[in-house]
Amino acid sequence: EPWEMSFLVQGTGKFTAYVEWTLPGTDGVQWRNVIIEEQQSTDNWQQHYLRFTPETGFQAIKVVLRAEKGAQVMFSNLKLIKGISHRADLELAPSAWKMDGISNVSLLGEGVHGEITAKENSLTSGILSPAVPADEVTSIQFQMQLPPGISDQVRLYWRNAEMKGFVNSRSIVFPVKNNGELQYYNFKVPAHPDWSGKIVQLKLVPAVDPQKFGPLQLNNFKIGFSGTMATVAKDAVAAFEINPAKFVQQKSSYPKEMFNEAGAVLVNGQPQFVLGSVPAMVPGLLREMEEAGFNHISFPETFPAEWICKELKQTGLGLEGYLPPGGEERAAYKARVEAMWQKLEPSVGSLLLFWHSTDESVWRKIPVESTALLYDVIRELRPRRPVVVTHAPRNTIEELTPYSRQGDIVCVDIYPVPVGYHSDLKNKTMSCVGEYADKTLKTATPEQPLWMWLQAYSRGGYPDFHQTRFMAYNAIMHGTMGILYYGLEHVPWPDNPMWPVLKKFGPELRDLNAVLVAPWQTPLENKEGVELRIKRTADGQIYIFAANTIDMPRTLQLRVPESLRTLYADFAGRKITAVNGEITDRLEPYAVRIYSSQPKTIPVIKSKLAASELTVLLDGPAQYIWYEKHRRNTGKTIWFRRGFELESTQEKAGIVFSGDSNYRLYCNGQLVGEDWNFSAGGRFILKYYDLKPFLKKGQNVIAV
Repeated sequence: EPWEMSFLVQGTGKFTAYVEWTLPGTDGVQWRNVIIEEQQSTDNWQQHYLRFTPETGFQAIKVVLRAEKGAQVMFSNLKLIKGISHRADLELAPSAWKMDGISNVSLLGEGVHGEITAKENSLTSGILSPAVPADEVTSIQFQMQLPPGISDQVRLYWRNAEMKGFVNSRSIVFPVKNNGELQYYNFKVPAHPDWSGKIVQLKLVPAVDPQKFGPLQLNNFKIGFSGTMATVAKDAVAAFEINPAKFVQQKSSYPKEMFNEAGAVLVNGQPQFVLGSVPAMVPGLLREMEEAGFNHISFPETFPAEWICKELKQTGLGLEGYLPPGGEERAAYKARVEAMWQKLEPSVGSLLLFWHSTDESVWRKIPVESTALLYDVIRELRPRRPVVVTHAPRNTIEELTPYSRQGDIVCVDIYPVPVGYHSDLKNKTMSCVGEYADKTLKTATPEQPLWMWLQAYSRGGYPDFHQTRFMAYNAIMHGTMGILYYGLEHVPWPDNPMWPVLKKFGPELRDLNAVLVAPWQTPLENKEGVELRIKRTADGQIYIFAANTIDMPRTLQLRVPESLRTLYADFAGRKITAVNGEITDRLEPYAVRIYSSQPKTIPVIKSKLAASELTVLLDGPAQYIWYEKHRRNTGKTIWFRRGFELESTQEKAGIVFSGDSNYRLYCNGQLVGEDWNFSAGGRFILKYYDLKPFLKKGQNVIAV
């Protein structure tokens, strides 16, 4: 069987690593040497693997890790992995598939959208290069949505290089749900006599023997690699010295009219750590968001509906506005933005604090000239409102850099729960959040601070409180000055599983605002997988941030001066006193500790929201309508209208409506409502609108 050694490395200089083993029945002297790895270490912890296959098994293993002369290298988390490599999962892009029996196909983001129109339906991958060793594959992962009643099985075919085509004897059938919801599947590959050798191509039949035809959505198809690990390393001690005499405040070049010396945005002249979200369309939520510490809402693809604007004006929340894409000459685009602003100013003008440039422009292959036009025009029209440039967790620093220049704040989104699902870095764990912060800051100028979009929805699992807290502080310790949460609008209410988590965590960031907007006093240190960094507020209080960034427990040891011999942990009143000048604490995997020189507590917020009378969920047989010519085309605006006559307007009259993804609803020429909509677990959020005020006796017209 293949085996593998896994370990973490951090430091400066080159190192060599290799594995030796003894054969069974030997006395431990006859060591055999296998794979040698020569690498350059880095400032951040990096994961490394050594693969080997003893021909006849082994009795003992020795791992040799050797740094070159003068190098400063640390090794940690040595693990022995049996059977399967822990290398990154292989994700097949939507464009990699050839489709048969599937029509009206469009490729959107990470998914394939289409309609199953034949009994013989399939998606066939391109040739896998390099070929995939079958014995390394442990799972097949994907998201799929099928309408009710179509089929409850998928079939996966594979072929090796010597095979000319696919055959039933080399296929596996997996059960799936056909309830119309987008489901996440992680199938373990069962024992199969022909699942062997090098796999060069796959074919997926999404609906085996379909009973009817209908729409299909397939996202994030991955070949999973994982293994059974036997931990070799023992619990390690991460030791740091805290010496206020050596604190050095970070230097900055941020524009003083927009940001303070730490990069915190100025709102009414005061520095603010931004905590925001795309809100769910639930009446009363904005007020509760404000009470839970949020200070900002965002609509990255559209503007909020009129009723949201009214609620927004009753709060102290700021708004991140949407900059429409530019496709015309500068003068025409400027006139369009100015007209849009004239319309917006009466309702939300004073609340619009930031502009959101075209989302994920690099990944979406939007020309940089288009984003430059947006930035140039808004800088002329509204120069004191910062423009935010948001990147996908994709692309290289060189590709991202020219786009980052087209704004005042750089931003990246990353949603890594469950582990390995979203990151394209070598690090697939939650600590990839910090690495994406580092990467994105490398695309920015010294005048641009960093924000991050973090996860508030399920990609196969919702982040819990501890995961949410770790990812936030992982971002903060790596330099972010604002956190925005994406996903609240995807999930039904009142049973939204993320809102209680964010409502519990939000007050902590709100009450730490004076700390978070203060400059860092120390660079980020990492010892044994534990990161540490220190801030000092304007009133002289010291806050020590410590986070365990790996999946093994660590003992934290702080060497402190007499002035810090007593610290208070995590705002829970827990008092820790130094013994012989050292404070010791236990950090479980992904635990975060914030030690303060003075006690501080965080209040608990209780929810006031009940179920919304305006938001319901469709889980029934209603059909969407569209214009056939533009079926499955994105970015099209279509008009629908229907006329009808009424003999009286005395009765109740309402309409239940959903639109994917932007709509405006009119009745007799008057705007009834508008919204940006999205699916929640495959079910589409609906709105109820009262039409009675808009109706009249005689002829009426509804337009969409």
